[in-house]
Amino acid sequence: MTRPFSGVRAAAVALAPLLLLAQGCSFDRMAADTMAPVLLRTKDNFNRESVPRFAREAGPGLLVTLDGMVLASPRNVELRLLQAEMNAAFAFGFLEREDPVWATSLYRKARAAAAAALAEEDDDLAAALAQGDQARLRALLADADEDALPALFWWAFARGAEVNLNRGDTTQVAALATVDLVMGWVLGRDERFYNGGPHLYFALRHLALPPSFGGKPQEGLKHFEAVERITGGKLLMARVLRAQFHAPTLAATPAGTPIAQVLEAQKAAWAAYHDPLAAVLGAPDDLWPEQALPNAVAKVRARELLQDPEGNNIITPPGVTNAYKKEPAADGGWGDEGDGAWGDSAGPVQDR
Repeated sequence: MTRPFSGVRAAAVALAPLLLLAQGCSFDRMAADTMAPVLLRTKDNFNRESVPRFAREAGPGLLVTLDGMVLASPRNVELRLLQAEMNAAFAFGFLEREDPVWATSLYRKARAAAAAALAEEDDDLAAALAQGDQARLRALLADADEDALPALFWWAFARGAEVNLNRGDTTQVAALATVDLVMGWVLGRDERFYNGGPHLYFALRHLALPPSFGGKPQEGLKHFEAVERITGGKLLMARVLRAQFHAPTLAATPAGTPIAQVLEAQKAAWAAYHDPLAAVLGAPDDLWPEQALPNAVAKVRARELLQDPEGNNIITPPGVTNAYKKEPAADGGWGDEGDGAWGDSAGPVQDR
């Protein structure tokens, strides 16, 4: 004789593991959602770090932790935006020169995270962005809500940085039309977002790429000036990037230019390169406490550029001594062997 409710009990027993699994997923998601504000504060504290080497070594662990939180709660917009920002910022600050392949991978992860955040705010806009339909994208942007702005900014920042890093690839450069459209919308809505980030994008867009790819040096300078205005001149990386990409344009002279004019162009390029970078190195360490890390990274990059101007298409003019230039040591190595790329800042290395 079959006992009453035995079928119900059997079904309940069979479903129990699934219910526990569902509860586990729910608990994981709740834990991740609860951690989001903590991770935001962690990011803010991370940006206050004054030693680049510490941040360079701690960063990958922080990114992996963040990835785990996103896996537990993939539809959390705060976590997705944080994932986009942290991956893009780490790639930009530490990896572009050290490991371009890794940097490209992180830019793509940042772009995917921003797209996921955008889908939660405006799925039609996210779909148009994914399809690359510029006409539809333009129409949707006209009516887009400002809640979509952070996701659009980080998508465009990551995609634009990826293109700039791989600008020798014409298939990458072709994506700039969409990036320009999206970042142009962000610029029109909030030019101050992320410390003038939209202006910084267009500054690099027009100075890092030649006119054949849409570069406009004078437009780029105007955007750099806007970043200076918005940040009160406290964002040192903007000064470094301006020197790096603007100065070489001043040295360019057409074939047949008289030697006197060539030398004058070299001097102008040197001044636009050396003087701002030296000023960055002389800036107070507490210039902007909330952005101590980006400014410390800017100083590292400024020193690297000053140590090798020729590697950045800048010729030291005749009669000028570059006090920062590293000379090969007698044993074939480099002087100051103890100075790591992300170590403490030191004074200029005097010519021997």
